[in-house]
Amino acid sequence: MPQTSFASAPSRGTFDFAPLLYNATASILYRDDRQPSHTLTLAGNRVTQNIAGDHITLTCADETISLTWHALIGEEWIAWIEIANHSRVPIQVDELRVLTMDAANGARINFKAVPLDWRFFQNGWQSWSAAFARDCGNGIHTDPATYEYRVKHQPHAIPASPKTFSSEWFTVVADGGRMTNDRSDSRPSLLLGFITTAAQLSEIRLQLDGERFLRLDAIAYGDGVRVDPGESFTSERLLIAFGDGLALLDRYAEQLGKNMHARILTQPLTGWCTWYYFYGENTEHDVIANLERIRAERLPLNVIVIDDGYQTSDGDWTSVNDEKFPNGMKLLADQIRQAGFVPGIWVAPFAANENSQLAREHPEFLLRDASGAPVVSWIHWGQKCFSLDLSRADVQAWLRDLFRTLSDDWGYDFFKLDFLYTAAVPGIHHDPRMTRAQALRRGLEIIRKTVGNKMILGCGAPLALSIGIVDAMRIGPDVAITWEPIFKSDLTAPATAYAMRNTLARAFMHKRFWHNDPDCVLVRRRDDESDLKLNEMRTMVSLIGLSGGAVLDSDNLPSLRRGRLKYLKQILPPTNLAARPLDLFETELPQIFALPLEREWGQWLVAGIVNWRDQTTTTEMSLEKLGLDPAIAYHVYNYWHRRYVGVVRERIRIKRHQPHETRVLLFKPVSEQVELLTTTFHLAQGWCEVKRIERREALRAGKRRTQPSIETTFVVRVELEKSGNQTGEVIFAVPASKKVIATRVEGRRSPHRLVGKGIVAVGLTLDEHAVVDIEVA
Repeated sequence: MPQTSFASAPSRGTFDFAPLLYNATASILYRDDRQPSHTLTLAGNRVTQNIAGDHITLTCADETISLTWHALIGEEWIAWIEIANHSRVPIQVDELRVLTMDAANGARINFKAVPLDWRFFQNGWQSWSAAFARDCGNGIHTDPATYEYRVKHQPHAIPASPKTFSSEWFTVVADGGRMTNDRSDSRPSLLLGFITTAAQLSEIRLQLDGERFLRLDAIAYGDGVRVDPGESFTSERLLIAFGDGLALLDRYAEQLGKNMHARILTQPLTGWCTWYYFYGENTEHDVIANLERIRAERLPLNVIVIDDGYQTSDGDWTSVNDEKFPNGMKLLADQIRQAGFVPGIWVAPFAANENSQLAREHPEFLLRDASGAPVVSWIHWGQKCFSLDLSRADVQAWLRDLFRTLSDDWGYDFFKLDFLYTAAVPGIHHDPRMTRAQALRRGLEIIRKTVGNKMILGCGAPLALSIGIVDAMRIGPDVAITWEPIFKSDLTAPATAYAMRNTLARAFMHKRFWHNDPDCVLVRRRDDESDLKLNEMRTMVSLIGLSGGAVLDSDNLPSLRRGRLKYLKQILPPTNLAARPLDLFETELPQIFALPLEREWGQWLVAGIVNWRDQTTTTEMSLEKLGLDPAIAYHVYNYWHRRYVGVVRERIRIKRHQPHETRVLLFKPVSEQVELLTTTFHLAQGWCEVKRIERREALRAGKRRTQPSIETTFVVRVELEKSGNQTGEVIFAVPASKKVIATRVEGRRSPHRLVGKGIVAVGLTLDEHAVVDIEVA
């Protein structure tokens, strides 16, 4: 890592964060009755500097307000803005630019590469918004420029020119997007990230003009909040750091999660959801039929989620469709619980359909725009849905009553809260002191307090605002029964490929903000309401399994064939460990999703290697790029093809890598001892289902003809434990110096087969528990 330092120039009102940021400053945009818009900037004004230990302040003022820029200088650099209204009139605060850099004023980012070669991590506003490391020169990003897209995914106005890159709450900017294994020669990346997020929406914005850098801004939005005379207002806190891109994401997530008191489940969420098969047409009978199949197969799916379709209208959540749910929602929750599962329900609590009883009887509940019209934030089945104004006390009271009913009266213990962004769209709040962020956060806090410690899954949610409230969070667009949408211009549209891209880009959030929910897994055949090809389905299963977070199935289980059910079983239970997209800052579609694993009996790597292309290709990469030691040899096993690849050194080459296929490869160091190589019962290949491995010597009668003899042999015992019933293999690596005497399952001799030189596979049916022995001389 390069030497880092901070320096300020009070006479100019600027500061440097060496070695990357030079001639930065800070500013605020505000307005009052006398002037519609005004900017106060440290640069160009008389600035007073004060230093107290590691706390530095720079202060300037105009006739209305004072602006104080704070910085904590240490191992981490943290900055924020505080303003004070010393006038006699209220002001409205629009933007607090905690860091602003303008090339026209001499500001620069000291990267080696030209800006067109930079990579900018774009974190979309909410669950469905696209997240990936954008190529600043060219790339896959598109802006449909429709009203619905702007409302859902662009909480701030984005200028059409110059070229603008926008990321919510944080970004990492990489110098050239190149990954090198020689860390001493690596180019540091830049992290700018707000590490408090409850009070204001915030954005990192980069602007380029061809190959020239123009501007960089870290903005906390005041949303026009009123600050009266004598009062002050403070921005969210900004972390500035340099280093390796992936490590910076980890560092940011740790800090933000800690500051926001993230709720981290001890066990990942698993369950079944009605949505992606029935799409709102599910009935009480469908729910019970799927519950019974889960019980019969002993699938470790804990939560039964009744998604959209039970209500008569969005907003009228306690008005039940009697035709589909004749016995009501309370009785269904009771049945689910009595069967040993957790009853879950879907709600979009911050919006109301235009035809709902709620919207008709309480028009005052609706958020209004400047003209007084209700704000349309969502189109559901062709009907408008209006945002609720959560700054109102009566709306807050309605929200409490709703969740008392769902939680206490109906008895639901899991809540999938959807379309949460609707509470934070632009509008005129009843309470002028409340920002959009505070309004949404207040609604979430009311729900959390009402339901207590019951589980909450956020969806369609502004991400950072939800930390500390939700237990799990959707991190990408909806999956779909298609790989890509018909119209490919919108990267946020429901599509399996788009959902999986976000799964990789936001993997670092798992167990730092919440438990990641990559969305439901769909394993059904193409003749059962799906257009996904086998490789596409396997890619979905692979990436969801390697992500380590929630596994929610959304097939119609009674119609699911056993040949497809096995794919679901192979990612249950979740590992609770997130793989890392090692080439995240090299490409907009990361190809390497690597999960290093270690138990007391060994270390191994499971890597998902993705071919995003529409054509078959040959994929080749160094072991070093996978984070492996190129100086040693590794066994490689191809999980989905059930094939031992062989021993590799330095490089791995994948021939005939088919379109949209993910090769799941296990890498395990070659040893001189008999080792468990892998099992086929779980994608993590030993992490979840292998409970212990024992090694011991044994004595057996020799086979000499002339006289009796006793031989010493060596036994490796593998104890397996996994819910349900599953057929598979336990595979051993046996050095050439050893000879296999026998293999046993549950103490009885069992046949084995050679699947490669020195590679021995033992087949068995794992029904909750099994013991496999291999005896060698």
